Amino acid sequence: MPESAPQTIDTPPTITILSRRSSSSAQKVFWALEELGVDYRQVDAGRSFSVVDTPEYLAKNPNGLVPTLETSDGLVLWESNAIVRYLAARYGSGSLWPEDPAARALSDRWMDWADTTAKPAINPLFSKLVMRWQPSTDAEIAAHIELSDKILKRLAGVIGGRPYVAGDTLTIGDIPLGMIINRWFQLPIERPALPAIEEYYARLRERPAYRRNVVDAPPVI
Repeated sequence: MPESAPQTIDTPPTITILSRRSSSSAQKVFWALEELGVDYRQVDAGRSFSVVDTPEYLAKNPNGLVPTLETSDGLVLWESNAIVRYLAARYGSGSLWPEDPAARALSDRWMDWADTTAKPAINPLFSKLVMRWQPSTDAEIAAHIELSDKILKRLAGVIGGRPYVAGDTLTIGDIPLGMIINRWFQLPIERPALPAIEEYYARLRERPAYRRNVVDAPPVI
């Protein structure tokens, strides 16, 4: 009888993330990787670590930003939300990546909402009040606070009564939003009473991967 063909084992590719830990965009990726239990290697890049302006890095990521994902089987990927989607689709089917297309879309929409609506309202306050990168008037700060309050009240009305943005379990929609919500709670401002947001943030903080990679991330350098 002919010998049977040797069995092959599908070995997952080795993952390298080029980014500093303090990058808010990269925090999403590190958090997703640890939620999924995926091993990875991290290489410091960006800001004080430089690297991103080298020809070698720009050949991988022409934007010169972080994070960039590289795999041992040749994939190079940038844009943090795209990286989170890839990781969830490859390693998190049925968890971060809902199997049902409709359920996945209900989660996925929050990734876009976080970047198009929540982030533009909250990130300028973080830059002005925490990082102090930009000079600003009291009126400008007040306008951003009013906008962020309005947007988060809208979010509170939608997620009140559910553990996570798409239902009972953490999914891709929570990843970008969780990073932005953490920034909001870091702001030295008087926040409106929003129990649904406070409970959501407390629930996220119960997750070790979120605390390590977002809440306890090093300051931006």
